[in-house]
Amino acid sequence: MANDAADNKRISSLDGLKTIMMLMIFCWHTPPNPASPIGEPAADLGARACEVLFVASGFLVGCRHYDRLIPAGLRQSWDYVSGKIAKIWPVHFIAFLVIAVYLAGSDPHDFFRLSTAWKAVVNLCLMQAWSADPFSFNSVAWFISALMFCWFMSPLLMSVLKRPRSVTAAAFAGCAALRIALELASENGAFVFSVDFHVSPVIRCMEFFMGMLMAPAYIFLKRALESKAGGGSASRSARIMAVMTAAELLVSSGYIFLMYRMEGRWIRGYFIMAACVLVFTFALNAGVLSRFLSLKLFALFAVIQMEFYLFHQVIIRVLGPALTVVSHSVFIQSVILFFLTVAVSVLYDRMLKDKCTAASENILKPV
Repeated sequence: MANDAADNKRISSLDGLKTIMMLMIFCWHTPPNPASPIGEPAADLGARACEVLFVASGFLVGCRHYDRLIPAGLRQSWDYVSGKIAKIWPVHFIAFLVIAVYLAGSDPHDFFRLSTAWKAVVNLCLMQAWSADPFSFNSVAWFISALMFCWFMSPLLMSVLKRPRSVTAAAFAGCAALRIALELASENGAFVFSVDFHVSPVIRCMEFFMGMLMAPAYIFLKRALESKAGGGSASRSARIMAVMTAAELLVSSGYIFLMYRMEGRWIRGYFIMAACVLVFTFALNAGVLSRFLSLKLFALFAVIQMEFYLFHQVIIRVLGPALTVVSHSVFIQSVILFFLTVAVSVLYDRMLKDKCTAASENILKPV
């Protein structure tokens, strides 16, 4: 698949990067929580992966709509986000239904309460990221709830993209400074209310916006690299690839080092900056590592990544305890759970996705 964001085509290297982030989240959630198949991680893999995914999501929206902005307005925002809801909500509902039945059977006394019914309504409306208990039912669905707010705000946010690059760069710096300042203020007890910087849709929207604001600089640099590689000799193309491969190695190894070395020392805001550098570098798809992440295998996984994300925690929670009969090895249990999640995601994609999406679109059409 061609990799040219300027022509609104998919950035294939980010499919690979997002796949790695999904695997990090899966490893973080596999039993015994929060251990991974290779043992207890020394870094919060789930938090780091979510940061990269929010930045990458904003970045991709910015690249995709750079040449065809969506006008800002409530109607336009709803039209944009409703298309996303139509695709995602059926998967969310299936995962919710399975975990609800599981919880009702596990502890009916605790489940059949008015508070549980209210949490169910909040979850089904994809509003749990705004609630006091964002991790109820399918605990990972808070991500979709926060992402919906980001998508709703996208038409307004992308209006900045056509401004001069100096303006978008200043907006990025200002948004980053504000994001870090808010977290530092919260850490120092400056707020009379608590802010969950992992879940808050407003905070996540700032990170999403930071990703979006990188799109103009990326498209400019991408075109420059393609011009030099395409109009030059083979040796020039080889030099560009060598330089970009070195940059990718430096950025990826640096990110991994910081992820482990600075765990518990850095606030999340600093990791967001590192995530921005990671996404930008690999989106250029000009080095060996990014070319590897562009392989078709990752593109195939990208087709089911949302289903995989929403189903994985449900499958781990419902089927995980039963796998002790098969093996006491955490690694073997995790491998089985992974392939079960992939299988369920593929089955949904092949057998139900189109029908469920069409049904959801029909329901949302009159709104």
